[in-house]
Amino acid sequence: MGKQAVNALPSPTWWPSWGIAEGATFLPRPGTAYWALGGAERRAAEWRKEGARMLPEACPECGSPLFDRKGEIWCPRCNKPIIGLPERLLTVSVEEESVLQRLRETIISRLQGLEKRLRASRQAEEIGAISYAIHVLLSSLKLIRELMRGG
Repeated sequence: MGKQAVNALPSPTWWPSWGIAEGATFLPRPGTAYWALGGAERRAAEWRKEGARMLPEACPECGSPLFDRKGEIWCPRCNKPIIGLPERLLTVSVEEESVLQRLRETIISRLQGLEKRLRASRQAEEIGAISYAIHVLLSSLKLIRELMRGG
């Protein structure tokens, strides 16, 4: 693997001392901080320059921090995708379905409680407030059912 040109130095204050003009392309000398980095660190630095985002999760194989590269989760040390875009979308879909199911169960539980309070209520003001809460929960339940059907 040959040396690749790297744009920009870590700090503009270094440029005059090295005699490099701003924005110049250069090949770092062996023994400099850039070459002291391991392959995984250099790869991660390049990915960050390309817009990848470091994630809080670690690689299950080597423990390195993972990076989100255009929708895929990559490990810089293993240099391979850990979770591809299709698997990630499936995971998100399963998590979304789980959240919707829990919301549906919570709303049904709240509706049962409100129904009991509505039966026991005798004051018009309280009946109106309970009826409004039931209306909001039923609308939410309808939306959740539509989302769960894929609508």
